[in-house]
Amino acid sequence: MPFLEWNDSYSVKVEELDKQHQKLVDTINMFHEALASGKGAKVLDEVLDKLIEYSRHHFACEENYMTYYPYARYETHKEHHQHFIDKIASFTYQTPDKKITQAIKLQNFLRTWLCSHVLHEDKLYSDFFNEHGLK
Repeated sequence: MPFLEWNDSYSVKVEELDKQHQKLVDTINMFHEALASGKGAKVLDEVLDKLIEYSRHHFACEENYMTYYPYARYETHKEHHQHFIDKIASFTYQTPDKKITQAIKLQNFLRTWLCSHVLHEDKLYSDFFNEHGLK
């Protein structure tokens, strides 16, 4: 059973963004599997790099839509994105002896943040984007 399971309740009703969210969920699940098999500390840096790179791509996509279709909550949403990047980056500066502890903390942070962000922030733009023709 996956650590984080995608379901329709996470859909923002914009196919491109839903696919990007699903890819983030897949990455979190791969990290969880590595952690469960004792490889979490080993793959921590690789997962962090992948998450930072893909999150930046995804956030830029959302933010581009928010500026193209003037979205009232753009600045607040952008701040949430930056907080996520900053938090993830903070895990990269841990010493090797703390990697397993950091891997577990990262796993929990990722699930909490992604679920909360999608369900409480991204869902707010769903109807707005749909009204502007994004589906």
